[in-house]
Amino acid sequence: MKVGSPLIVESNFVKESVPIIKKLLTKYNYRSITVRFEGDLHILHKRFLKREYSTERHEGLISNGLFDDFENFEQAAIKSKEFKINNNEIIVDTTDFLKVNFNEIIYNILNSLS
Repeated sequence: MKVGSPLIVESNFVKESVPIIKKLLTKYNYRSITVRFEGDLHILHKRFLKREYSTERHEGLISNGLFDDFENFEQAAIKSKEFKINNNEIIVDTTDFLKVNFNEIIYNILNSLS
């Protein structure tokens, strides 16, 4: 941010992150766009479990069973929806990846920047 380059930050953000991020946005004169990927939580949970127990999963990303239980997964998903920096938010339904329109996402991001 010090050099003014654009950046993408990916995480499962929670509302507790907002003051820290807003301070950085103000300090470095950045604008933000939140692209929130949501979907049917039962389907997302099944996908998560498949990734969680894949031999290809990086050790640093393993949650050690914390979200095996659907209710824990659901609570984390609900908590992540509380994250809001501003009203510049794009919601993408990823229940079915075949229905995701990536060109529309790009268009909406570029439109938000203009």
